Amino acid sequence: MTVAQYAAKVKELSRYALTTISTEDDKARKFEWGLTSSRKAVVGLEFPTYSQVVKCALRLEREDMDFKAKWKKT
Repeated sequence: MTVAQYAAKVKELSRYALTTISTEDDKARKFEWGLTSSRKAVVGLEFPTYSQVVKCALRLEREDMDFKAKWKKT
């Protein structure tokens, strides 16, 4: 699942978890725990809002895909 797909799923499901995910910080931390490859990098930066965490994860995913594509060509 891509970060964008995961973010869409979190957005869809978070409306059912209003008591568990009551603040932006809670939502950001829950999102971080679901990340796979970029989790350590995102968690270490401690972004305070969900949107910042998503932007960072998307950027890391894009850089990783660009890096892999570049090395496949050579």
